[in-house]
Amino acid sequence: MRLVLIIVTYLLFIPAGNTADFSIYKSTCSDIGFTPDTDPFADCVLELYKRDKIKLVIKENKQQRNVVINSEKKSQSGLEDLKTKQRKEQYQRELRFTESQRERHALKNKRDAERLTKERLNYQAQLAKSERERLAREQQQAKQAKNKTNNAALFLGILAGIAVLENLENGTNSNYYVPPGLTGGPNFDWDIFSNGQYRCRTI
Repeated sequence: MRLVLIIVTYLLFIPAGNTADFSIYKSTCSDIGFTPDTDPFADCVLELYKRDKIKLVIKENKQQRNVVINSEKKSQSGLEDLKTKQRKEQYQRELRFTESQRERHALKNKRDAERLTKERLNYQAQLAKSERERLAREQQQAKQAKNKTNNAALFLGILAGIAVLENLENGTNSNYYVPPGLTGGPNFDWDIFSNGQYRCRTI
């Protein structure tokens, strides 16, 4: 009966294709003092086999658990690496965006400065042009006023010359006409004689 139980237990615990070596267990049980081919001997062999089998299962379970733990650690490490990589990529994107914004602001400021400089130069050019036009108008007006003065003086001089000729022809030197307030001009002048006569001449 014990032998049948050992065979059934052997078939349950040993996977297909595997064989178990009971010689170690038999030798151990013999050393302990069990008589071979007896039920107590069979119980001893079966108990030793069960213990080794349980130890083996525990060892395999522990190895599998270690594999799972290592896999989880690797997965967690990979997840942390992925998060770190994503944070770095996000930082790089933000850095590029900030740099792009800075470049756009710098370009805008440069364009604004160039526009203001151009407007200031145009304004200064307009002021200079207006000043030149004003000076040209003043010079033209002064020239016209001077010409008018010269023309009036010349006309009066001509009138005085005509009067002098008339007086000379009439022999009335004592009543010689002298235009009052004339001191000459750019193109004529007056000669004053000791007899009180005046003569207009060109320069």
